[in-house]
Amino acid sequence: MMPFASPEDPSPAKRNARNRHARDIWDMIVVCALVSIVIAIVLYFAGAFRLSTG
Repeated sequence: MMPFASPEDPSPAKRNARNRHARDIWDMIVVCALVSIVIAIVLYFAGAFRLSTG
């Protein structure tokens, strides 16, 4: 049995599960993007501090 309901499946439980799965993936993408931005900022300031102290 397939883990995801087909688009023509009228079952609301399966439709809600598919919507929740899509929302979880979107949340994961947003969290990964924010974490990568924070890491980039930390590395930028670490490099600037290292250069400024010589």
